[in-house]
Amino acid sequence: MNRSRRIVSVSLFLLAAACVLAGCSRDSKSTSGVNPRDSRSERKTFHDQAVGPEPSVKTHTDAAASSRKFALNLEQETLSNAELARSSWENPFLPRLWSGEGWRTSKDSMTCESESSQPATFLRPYRNVVIECQLSWPVSATTPSPQPPPIEFEVRMLDRNTGGWAALTVDSDEIELSEVELSETDGKTRTSFKSLRRAANDIDRNEPKISVRMTMTPNRVLVAINGQMKINSPRPGSIMNTECLTQFVAKQPGTRISELRFEGD
Repeated sequence: MNRSRRIVSVSLFLLAAACVLAGCSRDSKSTSGVNPRDSRSERKTFHDQAVGPEPSVKTHTDAAASSRKFALNLEQETLSNAELARSSWENPFLPRLWSGEGWRTSKDSMTCESESSQPATFLRPYRNVVIECQLSWPVSATTPSPQPPPIEFEVRMLDRNTGGWAALTVDSDEIELSEVELSETDGKTRTSFKSLRRAANDIDRNEPKISVRMTMTPNRVLVAINGQMKINSPRPGSIMNTECLTQFVAKQPGTRISELRFEGD
């Protein structure tokens, strides 16, 4: 009788143990093995919430290397100390005041003759400045196009020490203030692009000219197009507390700069 009870007890113990083990196995599968995609999705969601989206980065190795080389190697011996010290320029279209290929200067204007978007650089640096100019582009009088010509140009403020710059970019649809910072990786120069402010471009494209006023104070950048304020932004960190060289970049031959004035320190 005692032996029978022991056999029944052992059998019940083994049966209970088997049930426990089966339950543990099911729990393990439900938490780690049923849907690995859900697990990866949760990790990605956490990463996005903790770190945030990656910044907009564009790599233009050739342009960055060219800009950095220009900024570091530029010589200003063509200007006298008096010319460098002046705070205001009216129509400064003397060739010695500029560095840039593919641009033709005249008494009262400067015209882009290149299709490679080479910048024209004014050699007098400014820490704070007001830049005013009028830009115009060619319109064919003999074979008028059903569509107005594209508007594409940049005004850059180049930090000579680093080769980085802040840029006012105007095209047919949009006006944008951005900054480009340079870094060295494995012996290659890379650019990091960051958009700061954008505004719709509502100018009349049938009028083949545009007036631009760009004001750079110690703390802010203000941009007016045809007398209308379009951008009011904090001064980009890439050109904070530094002297900058002004560059004009035209995206199509025939773009003309006139009524140009610099005033600042």
